[in-house]
Amino acid sequence: MKQYKIDKILNHLKEQKTITSLEAFQLYNITRLSAIIYVLRHTHHLYITNDDFKAKDGTHFARYHLHEGESAPDVTVAKGQMSIKDFM
Repeated sequence: MKQYKIDKILNHLKEQKTITSLEAFQLYNITRLSAIIYVLRHTHHLYITNDDFKAKDGTHFARYHLHEGESAPDVTVAKGQMSIKDFM
């Protein structure tokens, strides 16, 4: 995953406060939003939550919310499971 993708989503969240996978694809041609959200949560220690929705056609999607100024819950990844390098 390229750093510029992470930066685009981070900037979007800072400006708009929310984003969905469809918006990420339409605006930035990014298809793996959940992976970017994972990186932002774990390497930037951002408090990002998501709400799950069901569209009229029955598909499920998530809207991610950035909570600026709030402390992120303590999140740790077990040693050896995953690294930031897995996303770059």
